[in-house]
Amino acid sequence: MPSSNLISEFQVSLQGQRSIKNPNQCWHLCSTDIVCLSSRFGQAIMPGVTTMDCRPYLGLLYLIAFIAVLSAVTVSPMLIEPGSAVNLDGRVGRMDHAVLWSEMGILPGSIYSMGDYLCHQMGDRSLWINGSQLPICIREYALLMGATVGAAICFWISSFIDGNTKRATLFALAMVMISPAEWAVSEFCGYDPGMEVISAVSILSGVGFAILIHCIMAMSFHRATRRAVH
Repeated sequence: MPSSNLISEFQVSLQGQRSIKNPNQCWHLCSTDIVCLSSRFGQAIMPGVTTMDCRPYLGLLYLIAFIAVLSAVTVSPMLIEPGSAVNLDGRVGRMDHAVLWSEMGILPGSIYSMGDYLCHQMGDRSLWINGSQLPICIREYALLMGATVGAAICFWISSFIDGNTKRATLFALAMVMISPAEWAVSEFCGYDPGMEVISAVSILSGVGFAILIHCIMAMSFHRATRRAVH
């Protein structure tokens, strides 16, 4: 069976990597193994598929993951009692409302808990649904929206981006820096840009982030492919 052969090859690869002390050699083998196993997996599902043909499946996985997270964040306020999540302003890196999250269902409680730990959850910087704040502020939510859009763009025009990887990487880096630059300027000048501006720049940075992931993935696969051939 193809699956048993893949598992056997992966086990042999792991045994070989344990005997290597040089981290660079270990990374060389790991990256090569990922490409080779991805190629074998793609060929097992669809005969004739090449190594680079397998990469779109990983891009699709990124897209599905972004959609799933964005959907979970969006529907969480709909799964709790109206007005249950209000006045959530807190600090990043700590759980400010653990008791409140424990009283919710598994999905909304988990999403709001992660938002509590990773975001300030400022009420005047959040979208409201069903009388409750979203689990994250508008900046993070817009970044997630942009990343989802960017992942979709990369999935549909991956061949165009792959043909201009260096330029696309520089373009993506510039887009990623838009939101931090806007935040730094607003903090330094002491002005309120408003939710519309924050949303717009964050969406652009999110799109850039997704394109950057695609470019890094493309360069890694190209490098690993050359190593696998040689």
